[in-house]
Amino acid sequence: MVEKPRFNRVINFALVSAIIASSFVGKPSHGHGSDLHTSPEESNPPIIEPYSEDLFIQELNATYVPPECWQPSLTLSPTEEIVREFNQSVVEFSEWKEYTLEAVEDMEPGYTGVVPKESSLYMIPLKKDNFVENKDGKYVKETKVGKDTRFEIAQVRTLRGPNGESVRVGAVANTFGEHSVSILLLSATDIYGNVQKFVNESQEDERTVSYIVSEESIYPNKISNTLRALKNISEYQLENGPMVAGQIQSYLDMIGLEDPSEISKYNVGLTSGKSEVRGGGVCAMATAISTLVNISSGGNPNIVEQWAHLIRYSQGPFSPSEYKVDATVGLNPTYDFRWIQEETKYLKVNIHLSPSDIAYEDTNSNGVGGLSDANLIINISFTDRIPKNQVEYIQNILEDYNVFRETRHNDTLYSDRGGVNVKMYHMTESMAAVDNLYSAEEIRHFGEYIERNEDIQNIFELQDAVNNVPAGSDMRLDEYLYTTKWYRNFVNDENKEDVNRILSLVSNTRIEGQPLQCVGFVMLSSWLYPSLDIPYVGGIPADSARGLIPPELRNYTYNGKFSMYSGISNTIAVVGKSLPLEDYESGNLFVRVDGGKMAGSGEPTGHIGVILGKTLDENGKTVLLVADANRHNDGKIRIFEVNESNVEEIFGYPNVYILKHAN
Repeated sequence: MVEKPRFNRVINFALVSAIIASSFVGKPSHGHGSDLHTSPEESNPPIIEPYSEDLFIQELNATYVPPECWQPSLTLSPTEEIVREFNQSVVEFSEWKEYTLEAVEDMEPGYTGVVPKESSLYMIPLKKDNFVENKDGKYVKETKVGKDTRFEIAQVRTLRGPNGESVRVGAVANTFGEHSVSILLLSATDIYGNVQKFVNESQEDERTVSYIVSEESIYPNKISNTLRALKNISEYQLENGPMVAGQIQSYLDMIGLEDPSEISKYNVGLTSGKSEVRGGGVCAMATAISTLVNISSGGNPNIVEQWAHLIRYSQGPFSPSEYKVDATVGLNPTYDFRWIQEETKYLKVNIHLSPSDIAYEDTNSNGVGGLSDANLIINISFTDRIPKNQVEYIQNILEDYNVFRETRHNDTLYSDRGGVNVKMYHMTESMAAVDNLYSAEEIRHFGEYIERNEDIQNIFELQDAVNNVPAGSDMRLDEYLYTTKWYRNFVNDENKEDVNRILSLVSNTRIEGQPLQCVGFVMLSSWLYPSLDIPYVGGIPADSARGLIPPELRNYTYNGKFSMYSGISNTIAVVGKSLPLEDYESGNLFVRVDGGKMAGSGEPTGHIGVILGKTLDENGKTVLLVADANRHNDGKIRIFEVNESNVEEIFGYPNVYILKHAN
């Protein structure tokens, strides 16, 4: 009898409305104060609601915590009252490794939070496929964002502490600029029921795009050029009025790059091909506006002219596809980003520029390339009213940064906190906390499906066994698996010979640090779990996953969908340009034909994985349950969901390939 596995990543979220509702309070900020760098919108003081004792009890009941774990051990007379200060440890990132993830809610597009005073933003490094980059030399970066900073929130997550504390964070939507996910601290409740709100809900339905970059993803002259481009756009709006619905808009016109008197004000920067040109780096805001145009039009923008970078800007995991929104501009020859505006709007800008704690001496003195001495966050959105004082607001920030550079940091940035401006947490020591904030391996839509399917449950047990192969072990994979709980539970007198045979077969390929290859995992799954209808890809003359796709399908770009016999028994290969998720079925294999080069032939290795399930999310969108091995050259099995937000990162672009049984 197979024991029921522990699905510690299969999350069945029972949301309590009061938990999420209390994440934000108050009204949006509408303007600026007298501070030099306050956003140019007029703001009202945030409305802070008193914390209800009944609401606190309701929160705690969402996940029961014994009263002795969180109540102070005090005896009070009916007339006594003890006022305790907010316990700051609840908002310490290093403490969150002891917390548990209690609830997750996907927010509606346009759900926006505004920082009334100050909050923390956590930048978690990601690989290109949106999985967490967990290795030495990588850090979670915590930086402070100031008053009136505005973000669109894609997802709200509630963390519960061991003594009943709670923290709510928001995953920022529509981010780009580097391989990371940004998490914003929304609110926290300490052990005594004290609440601090760091973000207020905005009642304005404004889509927002965020350019979030740290010291390795930007350089000094690009900061200056980006700010100048935004200043010129703001001046353009003052002179020409809003972007009018139905009219063609030109990014080059707005930033003045074709005007000789304006281009001379830009610094020398870099193209995506690393060539030095005046104005290099202004493409960041072309991509930002392209993204805003896309999401504001429901994904169906009226684009007149758009050119992509040689190396596209990285998009966050809650962002549109880089293949849709990336935009670059240039001169000689001239190429522009032009679009037909859907609604008459102004462009509103919010900027947070803060020291990266990189010394001036560690940057390039000419400001071209290299590390940046400042981190930059730019949020843009469309608005009906012209933003007040936006030109002066951006000019002040630009001058502040120029002086910061010219004085070699002797004059500090306006946002300098003194001492440490960016807290760094080693990824290898922070994964327990990171998993609470973001994980590409959360299973959110297949809990009941997995509970009903013993084969899928067993694949999770197989994953636990394979992923716990001791580092540096000299044992073959099959020899190790013979010692595991998975093998003891799965194998019986009837199947032992067959199981041992396939384990021996997939263990023949031995690469240091990679106990299981992607092709071997698919072979293993097909052999061990026949009910899943997975094609068997063993026994054919292919030296890589790429070789499983017929050459005539690999060497042509398809606009439609085409299929043919694959050369594998009773199996067809399907190819198409960005095939919709509806085309995938349980038991299908996805194949990529790119990847690292093989020694000898120099051809890409490719990659292969299996579709384990298919369902619809709460909005009627298709979601796939997918498994593969050795995705990151570590031999580990990964089981995760694929949806519209990560389909290209997982299945590739533009051509995608499916192997499936012919009948």
